[in-house]
Amino acid sequence: MGRKKLKLERIECPKERSSKYSKRKKGILKKAEELALLCNISILMILISPTEKPTLFHTPSRSLCQILKEFLGTSIQEREERRAYTTKMLKKVLVEKKDEEVPIVIDYLSPDRGEVIQDDKKVTELRETRRLLNEKTSILEGWKNVAEVNDLGRLNIMENYLASSISHIRNILKVKIQEEQQTVI
Repeated sequence: MGRKKLKLERIECPKERSSKYSKRKKGILKKAEELALLCNISILMILISPTEKPTLFHTPSRSLCQILKEFLGTSIQEREERRAYTTKMLKKVLVEKKDEEVPIVIDYLSPDRGEVIQDDKKVTELRETRRLLNEKTSILEGWKNVAEVNDLGRLNIMENYLASSISHIRNILKVKIQEEQQTVI
């Protein structure tokens, strides 16, 4: 007697969906840990719950920095292929959640206890980093094809960035001129 084949479709009841996610999340994290141990590989996963709280999992035997260094050690071509795929997937997500601020909570497995914990300091750092990344990405996107920028908001961001850069350069030059004048006197 085998298992009954489940029809895969979205669970409509939020409470049931959250419960199913919780159970399945534990299972996939356990499988990821087993796979990493058996095959001696690094795994980095981001899971986003039905309540839109992300969970970050990485192989307990390696730090997140080590895994990212390994990833950055791949060839430029392979990295570009992965980057293109990731960018494509993120754009899909961003189109669906445009102009929505999603709260970020990082859960990760504690290597010594194997349980999910939350770190408020890391959440705060990640929020700030995410804000800066979004700001800088918006600026850089405009500079790729300046002629194609048709969004007034993006033009304002680019203009503010240029103004702050010019102001920063002027301040540096003032300091250098003052230093030179003091050495002459």
